[in-house]
Amino acid sequence: RHLPFQIQRGFFDHDAYRISLPEGYQLETLPEPVKIENEFGVFLLKYSVEENDKILVQRELLLNKGHYPKEKYSAFRSFMRAIAKHDKSKLIINKKA
Repeated sequence: RHLPFQIQRGFFDHDAYRISLPEGYQLETLPEPVKIENEFGVFLLKYSVEENDKILVQRELLLNKGHYPKEKYSAFRSFMRAIAKHDKSKLIINKKA
């Protein structure tokens, strides 16, 4: 990269949703909670088990607007790649014995 870069519009995104497990299935594992915080923003992702075989997923992303030198571009790309990696995390469910 030869030029500095800019995040023109910062934003905050909050998502929360519930996953209902099908009857006869149980949760095997949940991914660990994730918090990534740096000068570009904050990413939070957590899973919790509620009663009646429901899983609550909460995801927050705060992206800070600003001007950054070209040397920080690889750190920004690493931040965005880490977010994408965690967004693709999977739950493992098994049929009850």
